[in-house]
Amino acid sequence: MVLNQIIAGRPWFEAGCTLGEGPVYDPTTSVLHFVDIAEKKVFHLNTQNFELEVEQFETPVSCLALRRNGFGLACAAAEGFALLEGKSTLKYISQPLPIDHTIHTRFNDGACDSKGRFFAGTIFSKDHGVVGKLYRYDPEIGTSTVVDEGPFTDSNGLGWSPDEKTFYFTDSLTNKIYAYDYDDGALSNRRLFVDAVALGYPENSFCDGLCIDDEGCIWSARWGGSRIVRFTKDGQIDAEITFSTALNITSCCFGGPDNDQLYVTTAHCGANGGDASRQTQFPDSGHVFVVDLSGKYRGGRKYEFGVLNFRSAHSMAHLASGGATHINRDHIKMVCLSRFIGFQHVIVIYTPNSMDDDKNITFQIVYFSVRGRCEPILLMLVDAGIPYELTTLKREEWKELGQFEDHGRLPYSGLQVPNGEQMACAFESPDPPRPHRSALPSRQGTYPGKPEKTCRAVESGNSEIAEATMQLETRFVNWGEIVDRVRSDCVLIIVDLLPSSFCTDFKMASFSSTPIVIDGKGHLLGRLASIISKQILSGQKIVVVRCEEINISGSFFRNKLRYHNFLHKRHIVNPKKSGPFHHRAPSKILYRAIRGMTPHKSPRGVAALERLKLFEGVPPPYDRKKRMVVPEALRVLRLKPGRKYCTVKRLSHEVGWGYKDVVDRLEEKRKIKAQAFHERKLAAIKLRQKAVSDTASSFGQLTQLGY
Repeated sequence: MVLNQIIAGRPWFEAGCTLGEGPVYDPTTSVLHFVDIAEKKVFHLNTQNFELEVEQFETPVSCLALRRNGFGLACAAAEGFALLEGKSTLKYISQPLPIDHTIHTRFNDGACDSKGRFFAGTIFSKDHGVVGKLYRYDPEIGTSTVVDEGPFTDSNGLGWSPDEKTFYFTDSLTNKIYAYDYDDGALSNRRLFVDAVALGYPENSFCDGLCIDDEGCIWSARWGGSRIVRFTKDGQIDAEITFSTALNITSCCFGGPDNDQLYVTTAHCGANGGDASRQTQFPDSGHVFVVDLSGKYRGGRKYEFGVLNFRSAHSMAHLASGGATHINRDHIKMVCLSRFIGFQHVIVIYTPNSMDDDKNITFQIVYFSVRGRCEPILLMLVDAGIPYELTTLKREEWKELGQFEDHGRLPYSGLQVPNGEQMACAFESPDPPRPHRSALPSRQGTYPGKPEKTCRAVESGNSEIAEATMQLETRFVNWGEIVDRVRSDCVLIIVDLLPSSFCTDFKMASFSSTPIVIDGKGHLLGRLASIISKQILSGQKIVVVRCEEINISGSFFRNKLRYHNFLHKRHIVNPKKSGPFHHRAPSKILYRAIRGMTPHKSPRGVAALERLKLFEGVPPPYDRKKRMVVPEALRVLRLKPGRKYCTVKRLSHEVGWGYKDVVDRLEEKRKIKAQAFHERKLAAIKLRQKAVSDTASSFGQLTQLGY
């Protein structure tokens, strides 16, 4: 029997989410954070002034958690636990899913306990036999553990009782909420807490996200049920909040100045294979609601994600291109890239407590040259530092500290390293390090000993140079990165095995996880391909649209004859399998040009080509994203006026590409929609300018109304 019925009103914020989930309220900033899993977006909405910030990611983010220290949020993403550090930057700290499971499952809902441990579950795949499991990530030790093998269907809402002796967990598609005995991160005695079907709820609505109030009662959202149900501590129905205009209620959280406002996320009726036609009946599905519960209920405490321990192997500040590919207590494998010829400078430093004193540490270094030739690198033993927030030092400052000799060169020997060669360094302290190639088959080096040494560090938030006595830690330095993407006079210090919150001020040469979208129209094929190949080899994701409008220098007939000559080329043995393959589509022609400029048969080249996407026309969602051009490859800037050229579209059509008319028709429709949007945008700007400039017309009316 329902003792208390609450009717929700209109939506508080029209978010228009496809699959809104995971609301988290930050009381220090009054910001409500929530996600749209289907659209791979994270929303940050200020509840005071309604300022909205939206971050777009390449991978779905399913739930969020505040952090006890540091900038940004913690989250569960598709493949594991990660940190959101602003500007659509997502960094995984643990990816526990098996590689062959990542395409069939993902992480879903999650939350943190009082010690900052992150619990999150995965969803099942019936067709592939992948079951849902419950994981725990402990930032103190930097490891993920399966705490319940399930099998579960869609792992969902979870939380703790106020005394943290009981843990609640939702298995959505079975319509059940389980309770566990909880003891310092350990789960035991799983038992049924709520069976929604047995309590009379229909089988076509499901338990979803939940939150817990200060009385220890459970507020469980119901997917497909248009309601949130409050269960008492013994699993009985106590209250209901009904939403007449929203069907799929996904999750909820308490917030507000007094923690008595219930923020509710919803999903579109067509989400997860639902009936999209029901959206007319439930038009507010996908928006955010707020239910005022002041004087009735207050939320329980929401715990933050814990502090990443210095011993946590995955709390390191990664190198922008490459970084550590494998880390544990006694072995580190680095893959380092160089973008320029000459000595570029990045120092990687260990903290004194990052490794056990009684262990030797082995490093395996793999060095790659972007230019595919021998390039110099310097390997160097570095002093471990007190956990200062180290910032950049200019070359002159380093020279004053005695770190540079004359002409700005370091007092350690360099080495010519072939492309892709595995290097090893053996340092015998306290003598300075001498890099060399190992004669061992494994090509690894061991670093014993930690003698005392005095060096200098840059104090956090202060430009003064402070002296500190530090333990000499076993580490190497790879000089293969640079502060900016052009030559710079700065030396960047990256602190390894420190929380990323200590490194928020770094201005390093990094690449965004958000891809760069290039409009191919008017670019020269070869020049564009060369620039893209360098970018993807350096770690940048690239999307090229309108590949059919790319230009090729030279007359059309000359290029057609050359292509027909190419069509006659065959491999002497098994040409159907061995190639060459004669692609006709414009995107494939560009792909082949880029592939020829990358080491596509090496693991590095394969990884680079996976960062590339090419399209004819401008398909969704790129029709709504900002597109850029590459001036260095534009025909009007690089080709002498009067020179002949042709488009890839005409060439492809003449040699057998059969989709020219289809692409032209779709592009015409897109341009009509784009023109209409542009006109509406201009009209809105003019109206706003008129309203700002002419306030006299409305001043009298507002005065009469008492404003």
